[in-house]
Amino acid sequence: DAISELVHLKELNLSGNLLTGQIPEAIASLSELRTLALSSNRLMGLVPEGLGQPPQNHLSSVRLQDNDLCGYAPPGVLRIIGMGSQVLLPAGLCLPDEMGDLGDELEYLDLSGMSLDGWLPP
Repeated sequence: DAISELVHLKELNLSGNLLTGQIPEAIASLSELRTLALSSNRLMGLVPEGLGQPPQNHLSSVRLQDNDLCGYAPPGVLRIIGMGSQVLLPAGLCLPDEMGDLGDELEYLDLSGMSLDGWLPP
């Protein structure tokens, strides 16, 4: 993928376009990436499993809201949330049970606009 050749890229902001299809898995290989903003597009499918996992140790802002993404937020995204970074997820994306493991590290959690349903855990 051409995107994987952007090895020194620190910020990728493609918000507010008419992008379609899936988020390329190659985005997860951008080790210098600090900000990923893909909100307000027409992206669908799963969030790449490797997003936010090493070697992506600098990622501190992920904005994916206002897309048609589905499935679960991958573990790397949960790691970013646990570091107190900005993560905005689209409505319809499921949060895994591992969210409870962030208890001691989590300082701020904004799940507004995610169309959550069900009950609040005790």
